[in-house]
Parts: sequence; structure tokens; C-alpha cells
Amino acid sequence: MKILITNVYTYQNRGDAAILSVLLSQLKLIFPGSQIDISTTSPEENNGNFEGSKLFTSFTRILFGYKGLHRILVSADLLIGGTITCLVYKLWSRDLKLTVYKPTRILMSKFMEADLIIGVGGGYLGKKEGDIKGTLDLCIQLYPVFIGNFCGKQTILYSQSIGPFVNKIQNIICCHVLNGVDGIFAREDVTHNILLDLGIPTNRIWRTVDAGFLFRKGGATSARTERANKKKKVGITVRKWPDSASQTKYEDSIAETVAHIINKYNYEVVFVAQVTAKDFSDDDRMISRNIIKRLPKDVRKNIAEVTAPYDQILKIYSSLWCIIGTRFHSVIFSISNNIPSIAIEYEHKTMGIMEDLGLESWVIPIEKTNGEKLIHMFDKLNDTHDGYVKYLERKVPSYKKKAERTATIMEELVKLRFLPSSGEK
Repeated sequence: MKILITNVYTYQNRGDAAILSVLLSQLKLIFPGSQIDISTTSPEENNGNFEGSKLFTSFTRILFGYKGLHRILVSADLLIGGTITCLVYKLWSRDLKLTVYKPTRILMSKFMEADLIIGVGGGYLGKKEGDIKGTLDLCIQLYPVFIGNFCGKQTILYSQSIGPFVNKIQNIICCHVLNGVDGIFAREDVTHNILLDLGIPTNRIWRTVDAGFLFRKGGATSARTERANKKKKVGITVRKWPDSASQTKYEDSIAETVAHIINKYNYEVVFVAQVTAKDFSDDDRMISRNIIKRLPKDVRKNIAEVTAPYDQILKIYSSLWCIIGTRFHSVIFSISNNIPSIAIEYEHKTMGIMEDLGLESWVIPIEKTNGEKLIHMFDKLNDTHDGYVKYLERKVPSYKKKAERTATIMEELVKLRFLPSSGEK
């Protein structure tokens, strides 16, 4: 079997890399010997290889890797040549390689060869701006799904948060494209309900759990006694926010909270870089350094900055006493290791998954974040820390079990497509 994984961002985003790693492990287990290729915005990373799978450029990288007239020509090549390529394949099952640009031609051939196309999560089909740019971005992200549908390929969307969409045009586009997929794995109830509102058939929507809960690479220093014998570490993850005024308020709130944690409790604060994609202006280290600059020198000496590859990141999170996480997979990695967490919500996936776990009281929306609210929440966590840990120890194992169901569902979907006599849903 030939499998193409699409819409991968970069493994400099540790959350995306974790989801991809889990997916690859599941595919290798249930479809041993399959050829698995990956379409990504960062095909040059790690010499073009991720855990044994070859990396190829994505449509997003192709379109945004050029500027001016060059971008227009590449877009036209993709639109015209790509459409004709798909039409010929649909009619005669032949790949005529009609696109001019080599990266586009190679990627289109991967689509034509694939038996199974999997769009990997998490939030690239999330809320877009309602203008032309936002709608075009949505169309680009949906293009791999459209190709799969048009060419009769089996298509699955894995570990997804989708929507909400801000205008009728975006809803119509999503309804049309998503109705053609074989299965959508929604990782929280908001996405599940949005898909139902779009008119996606219920037998194509599967309510699953974020694959990050199954990520185990690198192990974890889970010994509570080891943490207890050392100075308590409070992890913090931050991110860039589109609105500059809101960004300033957000950074001020984090700085105020950090000063409180150090001055009142004498804990060590560790800024963990969850995303370091400098080429895409998506580097958490720039934000953490902005925050640290706001603090006096006597506070800074209790602050550390840590960066680790995706397959070593669990060791960092499992060594923490607690975390205040804006990057939500930092919260997932921490909760998975029974580390009490405060989540700063910037997309609905945050509240949706925390509600699943009964932890909604530990969420604060990013637009409502201020020093007073964050400090109050941290003081509450500090007072109830041991109870929080015991709650996670009871709750998390069964939640991980739900996450493990995803591989079984995926296997059943593929068997229904390729081996109709093997069973029913």
C-alpha cells in the first residue's frame, strides 16, 4: 500500500511532530510494509526524512515559496496543470505529469500513486479570516482533500480541529470538500458539532482524542520524588499572537505572573520553546525573550530557557512541577505525565479537550488574560497541586485508552474500502 500524509507543517513544531510520529507508528503497525510519504512545508528538514518516511514539498510551500510574478506562474501551473492531471487520472487512470514546475509535478505524482491520503492535524482547517486572503488560505489547505476526492482516493483527516468558519462561502466550500472524505477524526466536541452543522454525514465523523496523548518518544522522568527533591520548576510556553496590542497585554500578563511565582514562592521558571520555526516567523523564543526583558535582573536569575528536539521534549515536561501553557500540546504532554496545567486558550481545541478531561476551570482565554487572573489561577493551583496530580492519575489512563481507538477505526475504514467483505462499522 502507498500512503501519502499531507498538510504537515514542520517538526520544529513539537506538537505537530508528535502527532505525525504517533500516526506513523500506527500506520506501520496496521499496514506493515507500506510506503509512506509526507508532504510538508519543510521538506529539507533532517535531510528530507522523518522517522523513515521521505519528505516532499507541500502545496502551501510551493505557493508561498515564491513571490510576485513567479508566484502567479506557479499558481497557474498548479491550477491548470494540476486540474488537467487530475481529470486525466479520473478518466483514464494515467498520470501524464502535466505541471511545469518540478516540485508540483513530483507532488502531483505522489497523489496519483497513493492508495490512501491522510491529512494530519491539528488546526490547519481552523478559523480563517473572512476576507479573500483567508478564504484562499482555506482553499489551499483543502486542496489535497479535493484532489483525493476527485481522483477517487481514500481520504482520512486525522486528529483534527476544524472551524468555525466566518462566512457562507467558507461554509459552502468546506461542506462540498469534506463531504467527500471517508473519515474525519474530530478531537473535541466543538469540531464534531461544526461538522454536523456543515451537513457531514454522521457515519464519516469519528469523535476521537488528540494523538499527542499517545506520544511516548524519549521517555519521561516521571519519578515524583526526583521532582520533590529539587527546586520546583514551573514551565511556561508562549506564542506570537496576530494583534500587536493584544500581544503586548499578553506578554505583560505573563511577565507579571513570572515575577509573582519567583518572588512569592522562589520557584524556578522555565520557558520551553515548543515551536522554533524561524523560517515561518513562528519562534516562541522571540516571545519568551521579550517577556524576560520586562523583568528585573534579580528575577531573571531564576529563569531558564530550554529547547529540545521533539523526541526529547517529554523529558522536559515530565520534570516540571506544573505548567502554564499557551502552546496546547505543551499542556497535553504535561497532563499525559500527570503534571498540573493551566491552559491559555487561543483556539477552541484548548477548551474542548480540557472539558473532555474535566479541567475546564484551568483554562483562561488569551484575549481575557491579565496578570491578576493568571496569578489568582496559579495560586489556586499551588494550593491544590497534590489533589490535581491525583485527579490526573485517575483520569488520564482511560483518556489515553480512547486515543488508542483511533488506529482501530482507521484500520476498519481502510478494510471497508479495499476489503468490503471484512466487516462493517
